[in-house]
Amino acid sequence: MKHILSLQDFLLKESLVLEYSNNLIMNLKKKFLAENPTLTDDQMDYYINTFDKHKDRFDIKDRDINKYSFSKLEHFIDQKIPRYKSSKILSDNDITPLYENDNVKIYLADTKMKSIILGKGTSWCISRRDSSNMYNTYRDRENKTIYFVYTNTKKYVILVDSSNKYYLADESNSGDFTGSETFTFQKILKIIPELESCKKYFKHYQGDKSFTQKISNLKFEELSYDDKDKYISYGHELTDAQYYILDNDLKSKYINLGHKLTDASYVETIPRLQKRYLDIQIDGGPTRLSEIQLSDLVKQPASLVLYSRKLESILIQLRRNLTDYELTLIPFEYLKNYFLSNYRYLNDTEKEFYKENSDRIRKEISEKPELSSEEYLTLDESEQLLYLQQCVDNDIEYSQGFFNILTPQLKVRFIKYKNDKQIELSYSEKHYYENNKKLFLEGF
Repeated sequence: MKHILSLQDFLLKESLVLEYSNNLIMNLKKKFLAENPTLTDDQMDYYINTFDKHKDRFDIKDRDINKYSFSKLEHFIDQKIPRYKSSKILSDNDITPLYENDNVKIYLADTKMKSIILGKGTSWCISRRDSSNMYNTYRDRENKTIYFVYTNTKKYVILVDSSNKYYLADESNSGDFTGSETFTFQKILKIIPELESCKKYFKHYQGDKSFTQKISNLKFEELSYDDKDKYISYGHELTDAQYYILDNDLKSKYINLGHKLTDASYVETIPRLQKRYLDIQIDGGPTRLSEIQLSDLVKQPASLVLYSRKLESILIQLRRNLTDYELTLIPFEYLKNYFLSNYRYLNDTEKEFYKENSDRIRKEISEKPELSSEEYLTLDESEQLLYLQQCVDNDIEYSQGFFNILTPQLKVRFIKYKNDKQIELSYSEKHYYENNKKLFLEGF
């Protein structure tokens, strides 16, 4: 019982804690104002209260608020707790419409936070809650003003650019209604008649042009979380130092915009985002990955097949030579079409590599002629003929589908091979022979 406080003692303790807390906040504000006299109480309260609310989530070494200057506290909180995730705005009911009547409401989405809330439940990229949100790209980089329109049954987005052209997206977010096609306001009225006499509300306002130029590492580090998002949305390439201080959401955004990563930035990327990066780089067309990135690309068997086939099409398109390093990493089985299509462009190393591996595959076929359909389809044309000949020599049954996909020239050669060995033709082979005798007579 001696550990239970009396009501009087409890209230005294609480008052002391409150007094300590108030004194701490007052001293912090004095320190912050000494650093930057333009700070408001709202700004300081936000960062102090947010730190206090989430401090148990931080590493122990980061939990002492007294060690922070205001700029460092701002930077720390903006990295750990993005502001739009901490917003007090919970629904569109908390946002005041620019105009409303019984049939329609018009909202100006002048912040990303409002765009996220107003577009809830849609597939619009400007309303996504993750790093793929494109609000800053449309609002600032493309300099378009964004409006949300609610009728009694539907939602729309109307964009207005600096030339006062209109763009419309509906909830299907497809066809002409993705926000990329221009519309006259008259055409919009045919789709949304509730906007009659409302054209005056759709004005263009200049986007934020603060980040049109590249900035130094120091200035980038001092940016708030939202401003880093804006800077990236402008399409700037980041230095390794700038990329390093991003959280995973902003790294994902940077990667999704198609930027190439240096090896130093790549190794500072979590595996999930490394895979995303490789996907985008390979899908994006002609590319040359570094040795580290290429090594990661072919680590997993499933990825190996997928990526190698994509690389093959890129290499064929580029008609560029493989490096010695690439030859050691990418399985020959997935590059045969590259060698065949590019043979006249191969260098001596590649030609030797092709010959050695072709001989190896032929040897493997002769030693193990029983192949599945999937394995058969990985063979090139000459190897498919070799496989069927091995089946004949070893009295092994083979699928007639294997014969049917041979080229006409190879079908003739295979049938002649069987005839020379006095092996009876299958029904499909006989049918082909009877209907194509001219090919056999011509010595195809």
